[in-house]
Amino acid sequence: MDKLIQLEKILNRYVDLGDGKRNDVRVRTTEKYRNVYSEQQRLELEKEYRTSTFINAIRKSELSTQLHLTERQVKIWFQNRLKRREI
Repeated sequence: MDKLIQLEKILNRYVDLGDGKRNDVRVRTTEKYRNVYSEQQRLELEKEYRTSTFINAIRKSELSTQLHLTERQVKIWFQNRLKRREI
């Protein structure tokens, strides 16, 4: 329970305040860290996903710049979103 409270404090302190800038919140899972995307980043990624389920290199680069994410993060988000749709 203490770890949950600590995590909540960290998230409240560092999660995006709505300006869309890159948030460097990293949540430790078993052996990896994962990024927590801001609401604006998720909305923009979802909007792009509804337009096209597969993203090309040019659009991936544009989105990563716009959302202050790496191209790899955008690529992985699309891969994960596609898998979620299949379930």
